[in-house]
Amino acid sequence: FEIQVSELENFPWIEDAAPILSFIRVWKQDNPMGTIQDYLDWLAVFDLQDEVKDDDTRLKLISCHGAKGLQWKTVILIGCNEGIIPSKQSIESGEDIQICNERNLMYVACTRAEDHLILAVRPEEKTDDKGKVYKNPVSRFIGEMK
Repeated sequence: FEIQVSELENFPWIEDAAPILSFIRVWKQDNPMGTIQDYLDWLAVFDLQDEVKDDDTRLKLISCHGAKGLQWKTVILIGCNEGIIPSKQSIESGEDIQICNERNLMYVACTRAEDHLILAVRPEEKTDDKGKVYKNPVSRFIGEMK
């Protein structure tokens, strides 16, 4: 994807966006052939622990890795479906160690909650407007918690 940062620098809001644009610029230098999806995938697993502030009044979006060692009153863990946790790559690899590592990661994420834990899943089945059915089974790790 192309980022025309030089064109954006003429806008007054650019000072507020400068740290974000700098972050994207560095990623793009390291990944010159990267797509927007590549960037979003990378960002989803980026360790944000150093970015977490002590302000408990705000919603914090954090990766499972970034949550290690931290705790909150309420934790909402989204994407608790097969293919997300455990990841499609781990499932397809057939290696038990990869599944075990992801199980441990989900355990860490779940134990960040002091009072309330909410596990969010996609509908188990969805049909698009062309009639194609997509399966989204609930993560096996949820069944193991019962």
